[in-house]
Amino acid sequence: MDTIIFLSLYRNGQPPQMTIKEKPGKYRLLLAGISQAAAPAKDGAEQTPAKSGPEYKESKRRTQRSFRRGFFGAAWRKGFRKRRGQRSPGRLGQEALCLQIRLLQERILPYAQEAGSCYTVYDEPLKVWLRTEGRLEVWRNHWPYGAFDAGRELLFAEELLNECHSPHLLILGYAPCVPELVYGRARRMKSLRFLLDCQPRGLADFLEELYEEYGLAASFQMFPVNDGEQERPFRLVQVSCQAPTVVLDFTGEPRVPVGEVAKGSMWIDVDDMEEKRRRIESYGGITYVSFRKIWKAVAEQGQPDSFSHPC
Repeated sequence: MDTIIFLSLYRNGQPPQMTIKEKPGKYRLLLAGISQAAAPAKDGAEQTPAKSGPEYKESKRRTQRSFRRGFFGAAWRKGFRKRRGQRSPGRLGQEALCLQIRLLQERILPYAQEAGSCYTVYDEPLKVWLRTEGRLEVWRNHWPYGAFDAGRELLFAEELLNECHSPHLLILGYAPCVPELVYGRARRMKSLRFLLDCQPRGLADFLEELYEEYGLAASFQMFPVNDGEQERPFRLVQVSCQAPTVVLDFTGEPRVPVGEVAKGSMWIDVDDMEEKRRRIESYGGITYVSFRKIWKAVAEQGQPDSFSHPC
């Protein structure tokens, strides 16, 4: 059973204890967090000098003398850099982050060891916070579990698709799991369309079998790649549907135009792109679906240990 670690950012105080959820027979979900507040420095870490005592007074006198020699004097600049390095909040924050990572790994290790695969999903505020003050480099050097990239696998893509009920399906791009996804719901479908940047091997045979067995006639439209200005064809195509439709998006393109998608449609983004989520939700009437959005709802709502996905 795969293990998914969903990490959130807690801006005030320490995060709660790690919570364990399960999607029966499919995967385990670990809900944990990182605190934005810097923890106290560990024993032996360099501390900010106290503002009292003979050492502080002597340091202050030296600073004043250096200042009188000239505000931009070399001696003053050297002393200022030294003191600034001693009390740098970024450095102490990185030490606190290392400590949080180590403690979190100790809690996760028993579940990660028995997992088939172990993935990390980051809430958007945490991703933004990690990009500042050198935290991202610290995180990459100490966090052993890769980002979640299994949305194109049959297990996860099928789960998202099965939660979205519409007889109309529009598939953008392609993935090897598509034939099995379609076969599993072909009897309930009224229309199937593909928008592709290339024709996958075996697609024609698959569509022929689909028509012979279920009477479902699929249509597809091709867009050339690396042809003049059309190096990113899905950024240029206008996605349209008149009836509420499930849009299954394998493009990896954050700027797919969605202005002509019918209200009441559901857009499944297997690549879980934050920019795409903002663009789609800004149109109104279209439900954006991704695992990160669903798992965030699970974390915030405190659902039972065994849960289902509320699309």
